[in-house]
Amino acid sequence: MIKRILIGRKWFVNKKKAEKIKSLLIQKGGEEEKINSPYEIWRIKLKDIIFTYYSTGTLYSTLTKESKEVIDIWEEINKIAGSFFVPLTKDFGIGLDETNKGEVFGPLFLIGVLIPKALFSSLEEIINSINIKKNHNLSYWQEIFKRILSYKKDGLIFVGKKIPPLSIDKYKINHLMDIGYLSILKKLTDGKDLKNLRITIDDYGVGKKLKNFLIDLAKKGVEIVVKRKADEKYLEVKTAALIGKFFKETFFSQIRNNPEYQIENLTIGSGNLNDKETKEWLNKWYEKYKEFPWFVRKSYTLIQKISEKKEKEY
Repeated sequence: MIKRILIGRKWFVNKKKAEKIKSLLIQKGGEEEKINSPYEIWRIKLKDIIFTYYSTGTLYSTLTKESKEVIDIWEEINKIAGSFFVPLTKDFGIGLDETNKGEVFGPLFLIGVLIPKALFSSLEEIINSINIKKNHNLSYWQEIFKRILSYKKDGLIFVGKKIPPLSIDKYKINHLMDIGYLSILKKLTDGKDLKNLRITIDDYGVGKKLKNFLIDLAKKGVEIVVKRKADEKYLEVKTAALIGKFFKETFFSQIRNNPEYQIENLTIGSGNLNDKETKEWLNKWYEKYKEFPWFVRKSYTLIQKISEKKEKEY
């Protein structure tokens, strides 16, 4: 039996359902607390847990410790709210997402994941409230990755593609994503009953070749969903995003902690083009070595500007 992992919880509910949940919490002994921001509609404390309902329609539950009582309360809320994610009507869901697309360092990670419908509720307990954009140390993402992979024995499959900086410098990134996702989908759909599949892609601007492949799959009975920010509403896409996040953070941790790539007490930072530390590291590195290491995407405008600027100074 799979161990239940709890990391807080959130639901998306309309006002009518929110009022039902609020009444339930008060009935169980919850007490209303003062709201902390204009975005909060109500806050209720129950058994050391804070339930907050926001104007966006999100209901969030904190978690202080695991207990049967907490699980039971969440289960009752589930009955009113339903899943936070778009329900899966097929037997399997395939989600595709990429990580490290805009950063100036490292590979682009493409992830495809296949999840049996029977695993959806268990996986939702793990990944529901995780904020992919929030900063955590590597051990946090390792733990999430480990928890997701614990479901491999129950039918979860993932396929990854790592596109190196050299390829990103040579070809358009969307073209590389089309080819990578095409390869991943062929592996994940091989031997599957296509009528029992939903494929969801976080839309990046899907190209013609991949589009035609998806159209062909749709004709064979596959449900195809291509949407921006799909990781926010489709569990299979968020799962793929979290797996990709683990690989990205592992890569960055290895480079940051390697003395070979530190200069004047600076590391590469986040790799974001707006990161002050990243920009400072790039300038100092090129100033000293007159070239960039293998993991820098040299086709990026910022890199070219630094190279041109330093060349003029010499």
